[in-house]
Amino acid sequence: MSPRLFVVSIGRDERPIAIGRFIRDQHRTDSAEVAIAVVDEWQGRGIGTVLVRTLALRAVEVGVRRFTACISRENQPAHRLLAAFSGRVSLVRSDRWTIEYDLSLNEVPRLVAAAG
Repeated sequence: MSPRLFVVSIGRDERPIAIGRFIRDQHRTDSAEVAIAVVDEWQGRGIGTVLVRTLALRAVEVGVRRFTACISRENQPAHRLLAAFSGRVSLVRSDRWTIEYDLSLNEVPRLVAAAG
């Protein structure tokens, strides 16, 4: 089974408000698919950014150097999250319904250290 990490964010009422995960590619061990989900009423508050940063840091620790993400064209919060990503984001492919991206994690440790 490929290594994976799940992160769940819990609100004050102890209900889940977000989840993020990455699952390493079995054939390209330096690559992992990343996914984030944030409850609608919690979107736009920076939770997705924190989850991506946390996942990226852990991924780098275990040797992952890039994330892949497949996003619905209609998912504007996810596209805004990618636009704010500190590393290099490259378009891999797109079709009528989805867009697939590569996110480089090579700069993640330096960028996080600088953000303090």
